[in-house]
Amino acid sequence: MLYGLRKCAARKLAEAGCSEEEIKAVTGHTTTRMVEHYVKDASQTKRASAAILKLENAKGTRAGKR
Repeated sequence: MLYGLRKCAARKLAEAGCSEEEIKAVTGHTTTRMVEHYVKDASQTKRASAAILKLENAKGTRAGKR
């Protein structure tokens, strides 16, 4: 249970733009290995959201041309 909360906190902090050192301070991690993993996941989530937004904007642009 505690692992899940720690993982969730780390990921949310990464998504909010916190540094690895800030995340470690909150979650209690002593190494950057796991923090880097959460940052990677958070970065992928942000990239995926940005890509979907671009796709939706492109659809809107095409719909306006009809």
